Amino acid sequence: MSSVDATFGRLLRHAAPLVMAPPGSLPNGGPQLRGLVRVGDEKARVFYCPDTTMTHGTGFEFELLAGDGELDVDAAVEWMRVAASSLDSWQSAPDVPTFRDSHGNLIVSALDAGFDSTRGLAWYDQNLFGMLSIFIHGGGFPWFEDVYSCAGFMLVGDGRCRVYIRLTASGEMYGLDLPLVESRGGIRPGSGGTFPQEVASVIRTNTLVAQPRVEANDDYAPVVFDMTRWIG
Repeated sequence: MSSVDATFGRLLRHAAPLVMAPPGSLPNGGPQLRGLVRVGDEKARVFYCPDTTMTHGTGFEFELLAGDGELDVDAAVEWMRVAASSLDSWQSAPDVPTFRDSHGNLIVSALDAGFDSTRGLAWYDQNLFGMLSIFIHGGGFPWFEDVYSCAGFMLVGDGRCRVYIRLTASGEMYGLDLPLVESRGGIRPGSGGTFPQEVASVIRTNTLVAQPRVEANDDYAPVVFDMTRWIG
């Protein structure tokens, strides 16, 4: 890998988290993530501080095992992002059992506070971030680095993200348009998906060029493929 490639890789790794945390003045005036600690075998607490002092906060306790399955992490993170915006309400909620830990955090059961994993996700950004993380951090050999590398991404409206790939052998650039929300309302692409690996197989078998093309004037890729039906 050249120094230019390495520099771009670092830039991509640092910029990708902005999908989850939009840019703004720092330090942020709102709630701050204070910590995350496992409690025993089956629980975890996620802590938020209402400011940057980090001397007290509210800890939401999650059961890592829910019924016959595991905690829906995506749903939990999305719920926390909403719950953390109203930390003051947990300080005076008479119907929600609470106690304090040794760090001065008010501990609240996430279930008592209203967490319900069956309600589904409302936003695509967590899954988008998960997919980008695989593209960026999981690209080493024998994943797909010998076939292509991730050359960036662009949210292009209409519920789509355009992922740019660069073929290792030729240096050609392609754009891949991915749906962020499927027609049934589900969130695409899944955070644990194998899409980045599957792209490599599509390139190896020369079937990528058979995908529908998007009529787009794109400064960063001369050819853009619509992967909506292929993912579906």
